[in-house]
Amino acid sequence: MVGGKWNFTIWVLPLKSLELKKIYHNPNYVMEYVHKVKLAINLNTLYLLGELYYLKGWNLLRFKQQNEEDIANNMKKALFIFELTEKENLIKMVKEKYFENQNEKSHS
Repeated sequence: MVGGKWNFTIWVLPLKSLELKKIYHNPNYVMEYVHKVKLAINLNTLYLLGELYYLKGWNLLRFKQQNEEDIANNMKKALFIFELTEKENLIKMVKEKYFENQNEKSHS
């Protein structure tokens, strides 16, 4: 903690580098995103919250650990935060990688 408050930057740096590489290959890391999402909410920050929801949903999808509704809820939350913070490249990514894919599945 710095000056009585959490230094969020110190917490985020490992997430951006090492942990993103680890989670890609280990289904046990999905639960880490649950804790990190809660931490970001408790710290009242949107910084990386959308990314955390997206990665949580993506990994739940990859490892088939939750139902489709849980995955969709995480993706919708990520999309909402990206729209709120006007992160156009991430909005496009979520729509293309998840929602368009879901639409194709439903029309098959």
